[in-house]
Amino acid sequence: MTAEQFHVTEFHVDGHVAHILLNRPEAMNSLNPDLRWELSRRFDEVERNDEIWLAVVTGAGKRAFCAGADLKHRAREREATAEQRAEWARKAAETKSLTERFTSRNRSSRGSTVSRWAAAWNWPWRATSSSPPTTPSLAFRSRVGD
Repeated sequence: MTAEQFHVTEFHVDGHVAHILLNRPEAMNSLNPDLRWELSRRFDEVERNDEIWLAVVTGAGKRAFCAGADLKHRAREREATAEQRAEWARKAAETKSLTERFTSRNRSSRGSTVSRWAAAWNWPWRATSSSPPTTPSLAFRSRVGD
């Protein structure tokens, strides 16, 4: 996957911590097909990389971490071309939701069944930075119980 494919998220790893930035401040980081697809890809990388123990998700801008579903996009769907709808459908099919990730179960190294992900809201996030973000953060820990 090349960096050019990502337009509305940023990703970097510092030690064992992945930092994911939702970067649609003009839309209060609301979730459209592009953002959902990119966020899913970023979490795929967190799951693949055994050196990443924690993922911290932040939102760009000062107004909101994430406003939820992009209602303006929903309105545009009615007037979309067949090509646009096909692209959105492809991205939706390739996107694994957070709900799916939280409810998936795996065997831990100790043999017990545990959820692969745990989440914690933290306002402001101070664990990895001396200067907290201007919007709330969401921290996810992968490999819970291992």
